[in-house]
Amino acid sequence: MDNFEEKHLFGYFYIYLNNASTAAYFFAFVFPYKHAHISVFLICYYLHVSSDLISCLSMVKS
Repeated sequence: MDNFEEKHLFGYFYIYLNNASTAAYFFAFVFPYKHAHISVFLICYYLHVSSDLISCLSMVKS
């Protein structure tokens, strides 16, 4: 992971803390496609932390 990606990760974490749905869109569509598996994992992790595991599972299945 290079500096560019690390800086964007911090930005995503900041956005998540302020607006979870915005962060989900960023992880799903803005995060580079080659890291899609990472972004899906992070979205599911945060949804799990937010006690929204059902939404996480349905998103992964689709």
